[in-house]
Amino acid sequence: MPRPGPRRPLVALKLSEAGIEHVDRRAADEADGNRSEMLRRMIAYASIHMPKGWRPKQERTQERTEEEM
Repeated sequence: MPRPGPRRPLVALKLSEAGIEHVDRRAADEADGNRSEMLRRMIAYASIHMPKGWRPKQERTQERTEEEM
């Protein structure tokens, strides 16, 4: 049975293997293992807190070490 309410459009994201692993670890800890829910939470947080025009530094990838998390 489909979930109630309006249909959500599909949005695809390309992530590195390390990025996927990071999201999956966070999802396991905070979103009952639901990757989509974790990504929705991350995007909601970023939409409020990310400064206009922000970009990651060139020398640093989006992959973070365990010490940084």
